[in-house]
Amino acid sequence: MYWYSGYYSAAIIDVKFYDNYQDLILRNHFQHHRLQSSWYGTGNNVVLRENSLYYQRSSPFSMAKLNFTSMSYEYKLINRSSTKFSYAHSPNQNLDFAADETGLWVTYASEETNGLLILAKINEHYFGIEEEWQTSVYKPAVSNAFMVCGVLYAVRTADIQTEEIFYMFDTKTQREHYISVPFERFQESYVSLDYNPTDQKLYMYNDGYYLNYHLWFNHTAKAIEDTPSILI
Repeated sequence: MYWYSGYYSAAIIDVKFYDNYQDLILRNHFQHHRLQSSWYGTGNNVVLRENSLYYQRSSPFSMAKLNFTSMSYEYKLINRSSTKFSYAHSPNQNLDFAADETGLWVTYASEETNGLLILAKINEHYFGIEEEWQTSVYKPAVSNAFMVCGVLYAVRTADIQTEEIFYMFDTKTQREHYISVPFERFQESYVSLDYNPTDQKLYMYNDGYYLNYHLWFNHTAKAIEDTPSILI
């Protein structure tokens, strides 16, 4: 199943579902959910997991969860999160949700850390933050970030056509490293970059275009602290 939540602004007001990729391209949806006005959100880095949408609520500023099976809605405040720090390419990306093989995650920055990126694990059962890790990366200098197997990867712009995965933080070892994995960007700006654990691809919304990148993990070469090196 494919889904789409797009608007002319960064507002999150509706979600459409599609049976296959061709129907997505043709905008031939089989289900359309319009959010109640009190459920509206903002930002582009949302995640659909186990038929629930996780996104950034506008007011009060918080993380929200909308279950499409029961149409139940709830939100939780993240005390340390701030609306003052977004990604380099776009405003309103204060909460960035990610899902990988190990669970559900959210990244943000706080005023007390002066904009340094914070990674948090979300407990999906009771919908709350169960653990946090602070990184040494300044969020406004980051283009986007994603999670793979419990490892955070941060991306920055190298030049007009190139992005670079330049940083990783392993939640298992709680160690961070600087790396360099460049990859091509189709258009100059983008607002969403997420990893899909079902097909091990990166998906990007790049100024009107859908892009996906295949990921490979090098298990044979000497890896950093036993974490497989990433190839793209």
